Amino acid sequence: MLPQSLLWRGCLRHLEAELEVLGTATDWWQTSVRSTPSVARKGPPSIIMLTAWWIWKHRNAAVFDNATPNIGSLADQIKVDARLRARAGAVGLGALLPAST
Repeated sequence: MLPQSLLWRGCLRHLEAELEVLGTATDWWQTSVRSTPSVARKGPPSIIMLTAWWIWKHRNAAVFDNATPNIGSLADQIKVDARLRARAGAVGLGALLPAST
């Protein structure tokens, strides 16, 4: 399995989202959206874009600020951001997240 796939699986596992990593990003995106109930249809694209954004920010911090890459920290940042966005009204994203503990 490609390292990128492991990274995405790790991030999404922390979100406890029911998304499968398939062959290409396009396949994954389309399958994720089609397999989601209509009430949460905007959730998978939101998680995908949010994860990509945080990976980019994490990478930039490692390259430009000499931050140490850490998948656990990255997943926690994504999880916190996803919850904040759900509280702010991202209904589809909120429908995919587990109940708060």
